[in-house]
Amino acid sequence: RRNFAEDGERMKGRYFLKIGGERLPTELEILNNYFEFDSTDDMLDRLVLRFNNTDGRLLDLPYFQQGNEVEFTFGQDESELSEPRKFTIRQISGFGLLTVVAYEEAHSITTHSRSKIYPNATIDEVAALKARENGLQFEGDSFPLRYKQLAQVNETDMHFLKRLAARVNAIVYREGRTLYFLKKRYEGQPVRESPTVR
Repeated sequence: RRNFAEDGERMKGRYFLKIGGERLPTELEILNNYFEFDSTDDMLDRLVLRFNNTDGRLLDLPYFQQGNEVEFTFGQDESELSEPRKFTIRQISGFGLLTVVAYEEAHSITTHSRSKIYPNATIDEVAALKARENGLQFEGDSFPLRYKQLAQVNETDMHFLKRLAARVNAIVYREGRTLYFLKKRYEGQPVRESPTVR
């Protein structure tokens, strides 16, 4: 386990974050007061970040949303950085102190691109099928709207599922041998679904 919070000033500037493909603005980076990285052999690697949120404004920003990708690199400075590690935000909790928990993706579901049409299907049916095709168990909420077709176009299964999840305000992630496709929640409460268009 790497826990940089206890190293204080000595570690400042030695890790860099992008969320949703964008480098965090400096005014947000300085609010990040805790960083923890867990790496184990039998579980997905986990990243925990905590941000001071005394004025409550962070929850209104696009960075802090379930399902967003977090890219993590580290090094002495930005000219000599490690290979980026990519994580998906699974959990956001707290208010005055905002805690963000993200898990790394490293599985065939994220590495092989394909194209396929799924006729007369619901989004959760397609998600369950993708789980089975990748040798994973499936746990998901019901999204009953049935589509004439859903098209996967030269993209990985995970990219395809994230695109579908965005339609119904859901989050998709893999933990161990299980693929989850769930309505977004904040501290246990479901988030109202966005209108879905065929």
